[in-house]
Amino acid sequence: VQLSRAVQVKGTADRLRNLPRNWTLASTCTGSGSFELAADCVCTALNYHMDDDTLFKDSTSYRTFKGNLDVLNYSRPMWVALENVDVGDCSDDDSNGAVISKLLKETGYHTRMVLLEACQFGLPQRRVRLFILGVHIERAQAELMSSPENILNELVTIYLPAMKLSCPSVDFFLRPHDDDDIVDELHRRQDKLLKKAEQSKDNDQEQPNPDAKGEKWKELHMNLAASRNLSWPIKIPKDLRDNSWFKTIPTREQEVSWPTFFSVR
Repeated sequence: VQLSRAVQVKGTADRLRNLPRNWTLASTCTGSGSFELAADCVCTALNYHMDDDTLFKDSTSYRTFKGNLDVLNYSRPMWVALENVDVGDCSDDDSNGAVISKLLKETGYHTRMVLLEACQFGLPQRRVRLFILGVHIERAQAELMSSPENILNELVTIYLPAMKLSCPSVDFFLRPHDDDDIVDELHRRQDKLLKKAEQSKDNDQEQPNPDAKGEKWKELHMNLAASRNLSWPIKIPKDLRDNSWFKTIPTREQEVSWPTFFSVR
């Protein structure tokens, strides 16, 4: 749906026909690989071919960014897309955003920073992230016959709004409760808890109570909440306490997740 909306933008079909049919994607630190999956879906829909390569999966933030700059400087790809948490307003000369923009420009790229939220593009998640979109200055002028400023202006003001999509119900993304993979995962968690309980039972050595320190802080927080007329901890309903999945998550996750679950449902 989102791709078809973008293709319908005036002049887009002609541009696509003039692009090379073979694309190359190089990625670094993309986590679960969603970026590669999205790019592959786009190429499949457009009947393009894509070769992809993961350059490196993890490193410190600085080394990762430095490595990206080295790759960009060597291979000069047409496009670059970076994603992270917000790094500051570029209007401040000493902000992280301004430094990143400066370094990318020195590498040959004109960039634009945009804040995007996942739920505006069809995903049931409130996740705001900063995207840094860049196009190679010389290649844009020579191969796309347009200035980098105009290209990024169209991308941000025309194509991104065209691809926005209302988020469907969370149930749309969930598998049935009796799905084989779901059942297997529940059994795996239950077996893990059972083994942990058996190991604890078989351990005859006296050990200090691991929850003693936690109970001290819990009491402190409860007293603080009471002094401010706050209801905490919130009592977990019996039907949720008896839920098989709920039993498999740690106590702190239970305390945090059930009010969220209750409010969403």
